[in-house]
Amino acid sequence: MATTFSGEGGRLSCDDCHDPHDKQTVEPFLGDRMRVSGDTTSFMSNRLLKQQPTPDATPVGTYGSDWCAACHRGRLPHIGTLNNHPVDATGTTDFFYYDRVASVTSTSSIATTLSPLGRSNLGYVMPYPRTSEQSGHAPICQQCHEDQRSVGTSGAATEFTVTSPDGAAAGDNPRFLDFPHESPAPSLNVETGDDLCTNCHPS
Repeated sequence: MATTFSGEGGRLSCDDCHDPHDKQTVEPFLGDRMRVSGDTTSFMSNRLLKQQPTPDATPVGTYGSDWCAACHRGRLPHIGTLNNHPVDATGTTDFFYYDRVASVTSTSSIATTLSPLGRSNLGYVMPYPRTSEQSGHAPICQQCHEDQRSVGTSGAATEFTVTSPDGAAAGDNPRFLDFPHESPAPSLNVETGDDLCTNCHPS
């Protein structure tokens, strides 16, 4: 479906997604970004994301799959007709969103708990068979489309290591925290090819 945004010539503009005055924005969530050295690991922000991005008719209070669907219409299984990978959204009972996904409890565990997706790689893998927290749930959009990183495989997450802002340390994982504005990954994927699939599906 074609969408007209508020930018010149109907193109996407910053204020289609962000409100510089922080009015009617989503609930704050824990993100990955380290902007300066010594940045706290518990900083919550709404990133000035609008509850109602320009083309959407329905306000969204939390950042997750429903927020993405404001522009990517037809992509959510419960409201769309396109053949896409299932995602968790408001059509799912006790749906997941960015600050509430089933994550493994450590890089050496396949037990899960409900936790934020940010500041960790633990929420990007799904053990198989699924745990009770995962039962009846699919991933949210951001578990596949986020900053490029090495995630691990089904049920075995890799360490989240961010020691310096803006990619200064070559060994950081993820190194660059720029989603979605400058991501070099195809389709803004966390990982590409089979690596992406084996985060949730056994190889």
